[in-house]
Amino acid sequence: ATERQSKSWSIHTRSEIIAKYQIMERIGSGAYADVYRGRRLSDDLTVALKEIHDYQSAFREIEALQMLQGSPNVVVLHEYFWREDEDAVIVLE
Repeated sequence: ATERQSKSWSIHTRSEIIAKYQIMERIGSGAYADVYRGRRLSDDLTVALKEIHDYQSAFREIEALQMLQGSPNVVVLHEYFWREDEDAVIVLE
């Protein structure tokens, strides 16, 4: 059976995130967010972890991604959560 990822807000510590994901390299950075290439340890899936610094921007992006899931040319939203320092993290394909 395929593991279904949580699609609701939760809070994770850095150690909990490291237990789920291996962060490989930063692939983008800006005022709004930092993006990292990572690997989900449970199934070795390559993912993008996007750390969004503004919670309102995070809510808007997640709402848009949820509405567009399944549409052609839209990235898959695997999971999202708050990091304990209040940045939002979105896990994308």
